[in-house]
Amino acid sequence: MSTEQQLTLEQVQNAFKAVEKARASSSLTQEQNEALEGSSVKLFSLEQALIRKKGEELISALSKDSDSLNALAKQIKDSAHSLAEIAGVVEKAVQVVKALIVILSAAAGAGIV
Repeated sequence: MSTEQQLTLEQVQNAFKAVEKARASSSLTQEQNEALEGSSVKLFSLEQALIRKKGEELISALSKDSDSLNALAKQIKDSAHSLAEIAGVVEKAVQVVKALIVILSAAAGAGIV
């Protein structure tokens, strides 16, 4: 696993922990709970892709899940001011994943991966 992938994995894991902590709140609306649950599932999927997949398969999985996760982060942010910090953590993870996608795509285009 490259340094970039390791750093991305750590960011995704940190976001997952933050989302799981937020999900423990009993004051969430159903919409907030569903958005957090969806984020948790997507973050777990990204984590598994980073650990298990390589090359084009990894790029494809990261692209698909990061786009969905970004939409969920926006939904979380829009649903309550109290969840804006969690949405920020998720958005940061999405940005890091997208940066890794760019790196991996360039490496694949050059035949390095």
